[in-house]
Amino acid sequence: EHFADLHNIRKLVFSNNYLTEVSVDLFHDLTDLRHLNVSYNLLTKVPIGFLDLPNLIDVDLSHNKLEMIEFGLFSGLRNLKSLKLDSNQLTELPLAIFDNLTALVNLNVAGNNLKQLPSSILANLKLLTDIDLSMNNFPNGGILNGIFKNNKELLRITITNNKEPLESLPDDIFHNIKNLYTIYLNDNKLVRIPENLLAGVPLLNEINFSGNKIREIPENLLNGCHWLSILSFSDNEIANLPNEIFKFSNKLKVLDLSRNQLKVVNT
Repeated sequence: EHFADLHNIRKLVFSNNYLTEVSVDLFHDLTDLRHLNVSYNLLTKVPIGFLDLPNLIDVDLSHNKLEMIEFGLFSGLRNLKSLKLDSNQLTELPLAIFDNLTALVNLNVAGNNLKQLPSSILANLKLLTDIDLSMNNFPNGGILNGIFKNNKELLRITITNNKEPLESLPDDIFHNIKNLYTIYLNDNKLVRIPENLLAGVPLLNEINFSGNKIREIPENLLNGCHWLSILSFSDNEIANLPNEIFKFSNKLKVLDLSRNQLKVVNT
């Protein structure tokens, strides 16, 4: 009833309140709504139909207590560009939960308790440019090979501060994302870097490996990264640098190797 006559509203912000539930038809009269923010509340679930607002372009459900997302919740949001689900208590996501979000550009699911993502969960997000998977519970091997294979427009991938030791990543997890510009992999307890991890990302500008447990850098790791400008390996366990590790890195402007175990550095 509160919103029945507010047909012109385009932006609605309910953040930082004490909402514990929302009715399925709460906003159904707001047919022109573009931006919806219900972050920083106490929601444990969102009913299917709550987001039946086809003109929405961004939805912020972050910083609630969501334990699950029901399949179909986002099915009518074909114009949605930004979806924030970070800082909830999600342990899994339904296989096809994002399939209808074909316009989505930004997806944030950081700060949950996710243990695995289905390998095809991002398959329909062909316009996605920015994804954050940080601060989840992915076990070693929990981030599957091919997870980004259809996301050719990605510019930034953030996978940091995983709660379980990741140890390593699939060899070709980033392959052929030709526009990829930034990768953050810090604070994951990574031990091993696949030698071909960065093959096929020729425009990469920045990558952060800091705060891991890396002991060796593969000699050919950076061979295809001719535009790399910022590189951090700080706070690892690196004792030696391969002689020609920076052979093709003549665009490098910032190099951070602080707090490692280096004793000798060759010219």
